[in-house]
Amino acid sequence: MGKNIRIEQIERLNLVLNVIRDVGRLLVSEKDKKKLIKGICDILVEKRGYFNAWIGLFDFEQKIELVADSGFESQSDFNSQFDMIREGLKKQEFTRCIQETLNSDKVFAVMDPVKECHDCILAEDYSDRGGLAVQVTHEGVNYGFMVLSIPRNLAMDETEKTLIKEMADDIAACLYRLDIANSNDVHGFLRVQDKMTSLGRVTAGIAHEIRNPLSGIYIYLKALKKIYNHMGDITRVVSIIDKIELASNKIESIIQRVMDFSKPGQPQFVMTDLNHYIDDVTKLTAVTLRKNGIQLIKDFDPDIPECYAEPHLIEQVILNLITNASEAMEEFPGEKRIELSTFRKGDCIVISVRDTGPGIPVSRQSRIFDPFYTTKANSSGIGLSISHRIIIDHGGTLKFSPSRTGGAIFIIEIPFENKKRIR
Repeated sequence: MGKNIRIEQIERLNLVLNVIRDVGRLLVSEKDKKKLIKGICDILVEKRGYFNAWIGLFDFEQKIELVADSGFESQSDFNSQFDMIREGLKKQEFTRCIQETLNSDKVFAVMDPVKECHDCILAEDYSDRGGLAVQVTHEGVNYGFMVLSIPRNLAMDETEKTLIKEMADDIAACLYRLDIANSNDVHGFLRVQDKMTSLGRVTAGIAHEIRNPLSGIYIYLKALKKIYNHMGDITRVVSIIDKIELASNKIESIIQRVMDFSKPGQPQFVMTDLNHYIDDVTKLTAVTLRKNGIQLIKDFDPDIPECYAEPHLIEQVILNLITNASEAMEEFPGEKRIELSTFRKGDCIVISVRDTGPGIPVSRQSRIFDPFYTTKANSSGIGLSISHRIIIDHGGTLKFSPSRTGGAIFIIEIPFENKKRIR
């Protein structure tokens, strides 16, 4: 008798270990939520021997978003009954086991479904079974629930309940990581979109900057043709070729600046001379600012140390702030000026972008860093929120304050030493 019990315990332990192993593999490899919870339900039914298993996940409004199950397919009556439960879940109509588990952080166990869950459509057919239900939560966030129909003798087994609780916690932690990954994917996409939008806002100026040396090359080539036709002075030819080379180099430099700014890829933190990259941004915006009658005043502290940063993302932030200031002053009747400065403050490098435009109304100031908040007709409203996120990811701050003389001031502070990475 004792030997048989030990054999049963060993067999049961092997089943538990197989379940833990297979669920663990799935939690690591599967990135799709619906496939994840469906796969877990299948493992619990096929490997653990549960009669059926179902998992429901909430959306951010705590409404049912996804439901997966296993074990009902082979039993048509149960399957049709569960279809009715599934429809009820969509209407936020929860069975008693779900209601109980959502109000407790412990595993809810059912020994006699007919007595304890008499309102459930499955209760009568489950009269000889037990049940377990548990919340799927992580760090205070309720992701959903898991419900299992199991042999009655396991319903009050503490080892079984511990297994289910730990599994629910692991599922929740995995869902949390997936949410973070998806959030970062979206942020990465928005960051690239904002970069391209910022570049598009200065495209006219860049085109003008390229057109000037191109026009010069055209004139020089015509002069060369004239000299060639008239067998002119060879020294003039050399001089003109030198000028063509200079103009070509200028075009190449402009194109390289645009490519460096717009190139995709994972952010790379390096020790960075911020003055150099900020100055590159002023070159991108120079023509646009001149066409809009805006004076750009630069005051860079040459003695600020290098800091640990992603230079192209800092360029993106500065370009966004400069183009925002430029657009704010397009129809402004007063003096148009942008003051861009860098200096040291304690253990931080400070970048200040100040303009003399109309400023930002008090009623809107609290929302300027909110995603998708905009008062412009053709704006996505992500520029400042992306810039704010980039600076936060550098361990720094981006703040706004109205200028005493009118206009707006944006202050960036970045620590010299920062071990953060763009997520």
